[in-house]
Amino acid sequence: MKAHIRPENEVFLLYKLSEDSEKGKKLREVLSQMNIESVSITDDMLLESVGFCAKMDGFTSCGNIYDGESLPYEMMVMKIASRNRLNEVLTRLQKEGLRVERKAVITPTNRGWPFCQLYEEVCKEHELMTRGS
Repeated sequence: MKAHIRPENEVFLLYKLSEDSEKGKKLREVLSQMNIESVSITDDMLLESVGFCAKMDGFTSCGNIYDGESLPYEMMVMKIASRNRLNEVLTRLQKEGLRVERKAVITPTNRGWPFCQLYEEVCKEHELMTRGS
């Protein structure tokens, strides 16, 4: 008999994709159907580490509340089991007409960053990739 290793929980962090919006509601429904937890990132959480927001072991709250202006773009940050699973999720979202331009995968490097730092890095990359298109 093969041993089954329980996979880590898959979690998507959703910024500016509130449960009150049509897009946010539909996105959560699709993720739920795929057994992926969604976490709403609010402006007051922007100083928290990505790992804390994703409920990863070993991460605790920084204890600081962001009190600056709301950031302008929606973003989706993914804690996902594998590249194949990532492709499966992205394909499903595309079929459902759900497009989020700024997205990132949680990595060993960025999981300790404040959410706002990851947001800034993703926005810089997005600008570089779309410049001249």
